[in-house]
Amino acid sequence: MRDDMGMTIEDVIEECKVFYFAGMETTSVLLTWTMVVLSMDPEWQDRAREEVTALFGRDGKPEYDGLSRLKVVTMVLYEVLRLYPPATSVVRQTYKEMEVGGVTYPARRDPGAACAAHPP
Repeated sequence: MRDDMGMTIEDVIEECKVFYFAGMETTSVLLTWTMVVLSMDPEWQDRAREEVTALFGRDGKPEYDGLSRLKVVTMVLYEVLRLYPPATSVVRQTYKEMEVGGVTYPARRDPGAACAAHPP
């Protein structure tokens, strides 16, 4: 069932799947590259380990409140994201015919391609 102003329940479910799988993929890519980068630099690996151990203890369970105090780990994660971004491009697609800035885009088209073809 679709009204003219919204998405069908199937559209919403599909969008939720995209967010779920994209989130899993980007998180796994970040963690994988972080392990690779830390394995290449034992000094930063030691710094990150010491920070986590000092904050949570050797056998302690990381707590949510303490995560914001992980400065070295945060720096490492930001550097990995800078060096190896999980998504290099985002492709968007119209779900129905629409007009933006005087240009009409048909359904299921990438507006970015039209922008390249029709510069301002």
